[in-house]
Amino acid sequence: MTYQFTVVPDDIAEAADELSDLGAGSTKAVDYARNHLNLEGNAGVVLKPLIGVLKEACDEFATNYTRLGTRTSEAAAELAKAATMYRNLDRNRAEALDRTYPAKGGK
Repeated sequence: MTYQFTVVPDDIAEAADELSDLGAGSTKAVDYARNHLNLEGNAGVVLKPLIGVLKEACDEFATNYTRLGTRTSEAAAELAKAATMYRNLDRNRAEALDRTYPAKGGK
């Protein structure tokens, strides 16, 4: 059984937009975590020993989310390129097929 591979460039472009939004959101997540996990100024005696551990966890979270945002943005850019390529490929194939038909006037 043979399957026909088809691509809908608009679907690829939509996925690229979603990934781009996700990549931008990772920056917001890092900022949120840093703002809400900053306990140094408000730490009581009980929390003082935990501050170092929480700061380390927050830093690791920030590093991972920054990396995730970068990779997601890169993936979005590649998908956008793929959508453009498939749009151009479809247009080029259509133009090539159009050239195979006889010109008006029967020649």
